[in-house]
Amino acid sequence: MNVVSCAVAAFPCPPESQTAIESLDPATWGVTPDAVLSVFSWGFGAVLMMWLIGFSLGAIITTLKKI
Repeated sequence: MNVVSCAVAAFPCPPESQTAIESLDPATWGVTPDAVLSVFSWGFGAVLMMWLIGFSLGAIITTLKKI
């Protein structure tokens, strides 16, 4: 499997800025435990927030229908 990394923040990546990654170890890509925790926390927070919005709207609609 060929994995290529881009050294500059450009899309599409210029060919002179592309480097091949030989190792599939996430640590060589810069994936740290802090980054994993941050991404997991944002995802969990987004799901929890959507559930809370849905629950609140459902409770409000149910209350309004009973009135």
